[in-house]
Amino acid sequence: MSRALARVVALGSISCLALTLLPLAVSADDGRAVKSRPVGKERPAVDKQPTDAAKGHKPTTDDERPAAAAKSSLPNPADGHEPAIEPKPEKGRKPAFELPPGKVVFAQSDVERRIFSALDEPTEVQYLDTILTDIAMDIELRHSIPVVVDGAALTAAGKDKTLKLSGARRDVSLRNALRTVLGAEDLACIVRNDALVFTTKEAAKNWAPIRIYQIHDLLADEQQAGLERLVDLICSTIEPESWRTAGGTAGEVRPFVGPGLVVLVITQTEDVHEKIAGLLTTLREARDATVEAAQRDAATRPKSPANSGGGFF
Repeated sequence: MSRALARVVALGSISCLALTLLPLAVSADDGRAVKSRPVGKERPAVDKQPTDAAKGHKPTTDDERPAAAAKSSLPNPADGHEPAIEPKPEKGRKPAFELPPGKVVFAQSDVERRIFSALDEPTEVQYLDTILTDIAMDIELRHSIPVVVDGAALTAAGKDKTLKLSGARRDVSLRNALRTVLGAEDLACIVRNDALVFTTKEAAKNWAPIRIYQIHDLLADEQQAGLERLVDLICSTIEPESWRTAGGTAGEVRPFVGPGLVVLVITQTEDVHEKIAGLLTTLREARDATVEAAQRDAATRPKSPANSGGGFF
C-alpha cells in the first residue's frame, strides 16, 4: 500500500507541474516566451474605467477616431462637465441690422469702417508747399487711420511722391478738406485695401467698389414700385452717363429683398458712392421733416387722420 500511495503522490506532482507550465508557450518566430490567456476569459482592462457601452455611448470606430479626438478636448455636458463656451462672432464685419440705414454694410473691414468714419469727422488743415507724403503722415497721425500714397498712379501721370501741395480749410469734414487740397493737383483719395489711398483722379475713376445701402425705411407700402422709383432717381440724378444702363462702364445697381432686408447693391466709383450716400441722407432728412410736420398738425387737429408713413417711394 505504501508503494501505491507513493505512485499516486508522484502522479499528482507531475500533474501540478504540467498545469503550472501550461500558460507558457514559446513563440515560433523569435523564441520569446509569451503568456497565453486562459481560454474563455478576456484580458482585463488596464484602467478599469467603464467602457463606452457601459456609459451608453456608441463605440468609436477607427474611421471616427480623428474626429472624436478633436472633440474630446471640449467639455462634454453628458459627462457632467460645464457646457462648452460658445465661440465669439467673427471679427471684421458687423450684422447689417446693427448699422443705421444708408450706411455701407458690405465689403468692409473694421479698418475700412474706421476710415469712412474719420472722413466724416470735422478737421482743420493748413498746408503751404507741403510734400504729399508729409500730408499723408499728418492725416494718419491726427486721425489714427492708415494713409498711403499711390506711387504707381503718380508716376503714370508724370508726378511723384515729392509733389508739393498747398491748401487750408477749417470746420469741414476730412473728406472735403482733402478734396480741396488734393484736387488742386488733380489728385483724389479712395478707400482701398484697408487704407486711405492718395491717388490721381484718373486712377480713382477705375476703382469701382461694391457698396450695399439699406433703404427699407425709404419705401412705402408698395415696395417693388418704390424700389424702381428710387433706382431711377439715383441713376438719373447722379452721374447719369456713368451707369451701364446708359452706356457707362462703372455703375451698376441691383435691388435685393430678403427676410428683414431691403438693400441696393451698387457698384460705382468712390466719388459717386459719396453722392449716393448724400442723396439718401437728404431723402431721410426730408422724410423726417415731413413726419414731424404731420405730427404737429395732428397735435393741433386731433381729429385729423395721422400720417401713416415711413417712406415715400
